[in-house]
Amino acid sequence: MNTSRFPRPSPALGLGLGLILAIAPPSSAQQPSSGSGAGTGTGLEAGGAGSTGTGMEAGGLGATSGRPFMRPAGGPSIYGPAGPTGPRFDPLESPRVVVPGEVERLIGRGTEELMRDALAIADPGERSLALVRVARTSIFLGRPDFGHTAVYKAAEDAQLVVDDTLHDQRIVNVIEAALSLAEEHMRDIRVFEPAQRESPGLPAPLQPKNDRASNLERGRQEWDLAFRLAFVIRNASARTETGYRVVESESIGSASLVREPFRLLGTRPDPRRLPTAIRNFSDGLIVTAIDHATRIERPVWRDRALTAIATNAAVSGQFERAEQAAATIPQPEVRTDAYLKIAENDIIFGRPGDATKNYQAAARSIAEVPMADPRETLVGVLIDSLIAFGRFDDARASIVLYANPANPPIALAAVAESQGRRGLAKSAQEWIAREPSSEMRSLLYRKLNDGMLAAFEQKRSAELSRGAP
Repeated sequence: MNTSRFPRPSPALGLGLGLILAIAPPSSAQQPSSGSGAGTGTGLEAGGAGSTGTGMEAGGLGATSGRPFMRPAGGPSIYGPAGPTGPRFDPLESPRVVVPGEVERLIGRGTEELMRDALAIADPGERSLALVRVARTSIFLGRPDFGHTAVYKAAEDAQLVVDDTLHDQRIVNVIEAALSLAEEHMRDIRVFEPAQRESPGLPAPLQPKNDRASNLERGRQEWDLAFRLAFVIRNASARTETGYRVVESESIGSASLVREPFRLLGTRPDPRRLPTAIRNFSDGLIVTAIDHATRIERPVWRDRALTAIATNAAVSGQFERAEQAAATIPQPEVRTDAYLKIAENDIIFGRPGDATKNYQAAARSIAEVPMADPRETLVGVLIDSLIAFGRFDDARASIVLYANPANPPIALAAVAESQGRRGLAKSAQEWIAREPSSEMRSLLYRKLNDGMLAAFEQKRSAELSRGAP
């Protein structure tokens, strides 16, 4: 393992969690727990953003909920005349070969044809779904500005559907398309506009125009539309989960505005170096996302949304807004997770003092957890995070949060082994000789030795794979 990624804690910061002693819940007030302890595989990832894992979105290109809206130029009708045993074979089900120039032709004239065909559908539910497909196709064609118009028309039609289930399905279809368009507008800085006609009778060619401001405004409107539509969903479970997905998308969009320019430069995101308009838009989008999250009805989705905001703000260097979102979370269990993600990104961004502050906030949140078992588990998660980022002194100081006496030895053993893996045997030997009881020292020295051997084996395996003698 490369130890350079984990800076060795300085003495000034090593006891940064000393205040935990003042906030640790008394052991007598807690029941013993089997908590996970440190180093037991909690799997906490630094700055990782959650995912809903919903898979393919309904109504999208290639989705199982409907056939693709586009068809090959000059091809037969979508279904064709019925044969003796049913509809004729649909060529859309077979692989397509894109004809050179076809995309350019569709960008020049096809979008208007697609819109006209969709608007000709009489049933509002089917018309809404067709317009959603037009909006998604506009992304493929590089015309999300055209999809912006289609998704607004789709929203109007979806609300006219009477059947509750179909109504909610169509609303969710529209919301998913609006989120895709909004995120595309954050990536795409081009707006196509007609140029001068080269000759009479031919369609005007399109040329890109740099227009970042209009793309940002369209994205803002699409997120606003998606959030308003979420409250139109009649099923309460679907309504609250969809509200979470909108807020998550807003926070991802804000993060991408900050991260992408610096990713292309190969440097760490720094919002202060962005143009004022982009920086203000990204910050305003996070503020809006926090407001939207607090209006989600069910606490589980509300708190997940606020955690997503805190995570995405932290990974993009917007730490003030990340801490604002974390502080807004009412449930201490979820608030702990948000503060840990912020603290880990503080370390990644070279902000050790701020990391100490946010680790302390996480520890205070753990102390507020009323039930013993979740509290013990969260102490293990906190210690695992501190170990993973080389905050060994703080990890040892945090064991006072444990109520179950079986857990501190497990945590200290994990600290000793990790220090051995990272080549910090001398500092580990010093605290082992000084702090724990004599009964524990044999265990800790053995775990330290295990870590050193594991590091040696890993290094030797890497050398053998390179063909070293």
